[in-house]
Amino acid sequence: MLRQAAVTSFQIALETLRGVINHDAVMYASTIAFSLLFALFPFLIMVVLAGTAVLGEARALDLERDLMALLPDYVGKTIKLEVDTVLTTRASSGFLTLGALAILVSVSGFVETVRYALNSAYRVVENRSFLHRRTTGLLFALGVAFTLVAVAALGLVVPLVLNVVGRYMPEILPNIGLIEIGRTLIALVLLALLLIALNSLLPAERLRVRSVLPGVFLTLVLLWLFSNLFVVYLTHFANFGATYGSLAGVIVLMLFFELSALALIFGAELNRAIADHSIEPDMRASTDT
Repeated sequence: MLRQAAVTSFQIALETLRGVINHDAVMYASTIAFSLLFALFPFLIMVVLAGTAVLGEARALDLERDLMALLPDYVGKTIKLEVDTVLTTRASSGFLTLGALAILVSVSGFVETVRYALNSAYRVVENRSFLHRRTTGLLFALGVAFTLVAVAALGLVVPLVLNVVGRYMPEILPNIGLIEIGRTLIALVLLALLLIALNSLLPAERLRVRSVLPGVFLTLVLLWLFSNLFVVYLTHFANFGATYGSLAGVIVLMLFFELSALALIFGAELNRAIADHSIEPDMRASTDT
């Protein structure tokens, strides 16, 4: 029985790798990386401006800092520098008109590239209308933005709660260091939920949540692994400035985004390979109803 499980696991791993190669995962990852680079800055600016309107400027800056902390150090610093530049030089009226249009086009286009990559990995054919696809793309983006602002709001409430707790129960305040662990866990949970939503709702056919969980776990592991290896590579081996000059920051972002997109596609291919070896290969959510 153990031998059969080992053989099956090896076959699943082999089919996952074969799917990544045969379905042009590197090409899709490159397209996703470009689309994400194009969409990221207006999206982050939208989130920061929404945070400013809802929470105030100070908390919006904290939100921006927390978002950058989720990325490798060099990547986060590069993005933060450019976002700060745009925010400090923008004209309010022009940004709210042309900037809003740029956000709609770029963000929905990014979601569309992810959708086609997932459709290829899950072997499903897209038959939904252009309007439906673009609308769901915007809803995904707005949902992520709302979630980030809500997390920032929690960050505003927590210090007030701790202040009250410290006034009446000061003996528990030395354990406040656990809050940082809690913030990391919240970020991890939010990322996992986002990956579940992408894998189950974005493809042409809605998939069961439990059928996409293995791939989500693999994606999280690969994101952690790629991030750490990426930092080591930049620190000890790479010298992008000597080759790309002032464009080095953009190239680093593109490379990191491409690795992240590959992690997402690897997870989707794993889910499809597992389904092909299961008793119930149909991954669609409608089979449960």
